[in-house]
Amino acid sequence: MDDNIYVLDATVFLEGGAQKFQDLAKATVYEVLEEVKNNQSAIELDRLIRTGLAIIEPENEFFEEIKKFQKTTNDKLSNTDMKVLSLALKFKRQKKKPIIVSDDYAIQNMCKLIDINYMTLSKKGITKKYAWVKKCKNCGRKIKGDVCDVCGDEGKYRPYIRN
Repeated sequence: MDDNIYVLDATVFLEGGAQKFQDLAKATVYEVLEEVKNNQSAIELDRLIRTGLAIIEPENEFFEEIKKFQKTTNDKLSNTDMKVLSLALKFKRQKKKPIIVSDDYAIQNMCKLIDINYMTLSKKGITKKYAWVKKCKNCGRKIKGDVCDVCGDEGKYRPYIRN
């Protein structure tokens, strides 16, 4: 028997992938339901609710922990993304085996950081761990604020590979 619990992002509903999870343990957060707006996605959602989709609000302590991790990578995560990650972290702490299902690269990057498995539906997925650092658009120096202290140009986030 599969001990995994699949934590579903909106990808599953938007990409029409619900049938893959009908007979598996699965959960999501309320915020994902709010992202399911078109008729086909609603049908996918209904299909999974009828086959046991758990809709769970993770405790705030897990959300706060994800926020701390996010500050180390500077990934751009929506509130929904943070909740999906929080739910997976909750399951991990309960000694379950969460697998986040998402095509979102920022979610995948965070999964690598917090050692949670993920799978994609329609995209390849990331292979390396990334962090985002703000650098001056003109001279390339790392900067802390919005403007470079050396040349005065604005900064832009750039990826670099983490170990």
